[in-house]
Amino acid sequence: MLADAGDIELRNRNMTFLDNNLQNDSSTRSGIAAACSDVTGKYAAFHAEIYNHQPANEGDGYTDEVLRDTIPASVGITGEALTKFQACYDEQSTKAFVQGMNDLASKDGITGTPSFHVNGKDIPLSDFSGVDPTTLGDLIKKNA
Repeated sequence: MLADAGDIELRNRNMTFLDNNLQNDSSTRSGIAAACSDVTGKYAAFHAEIYNHQPANEGDGYTDEVLRDTIPASVGITGEALTKFQACYDEQSTKAFVQGMNDLASKDGITGTPSFHVNGKDIPLSDFSGVDPTTLGDLIKKNA
């Protein structure tokens, strides 16, 4: 991965704009859970699991049971780490952080996900259509 190799700086900002659009809190709850997973060292896996298994109907969101129990189990959060994760989720310990990241993304002009920027320049999602992931570095360099 380009970020692992130090070729790019990857910034991941959870956004909660769907909450306003859909009049619920599903994005915030997912963001809280993802941020809590970082306490256990499983953020990347948890984040990927959220995206890989999104509900079929946008806006339904994940239930608390899925966010609190199912996804953590599927990414290997167990034992004491699970207890720590669940306490963080139940207490919404990361809610202010999630809201702050959403505010920062909005301030930076990010209006949807995913969004890609290289050296302050937006890369349209259409540029990624049909791109072989192994050549992503070439696309980024072309837009640098």
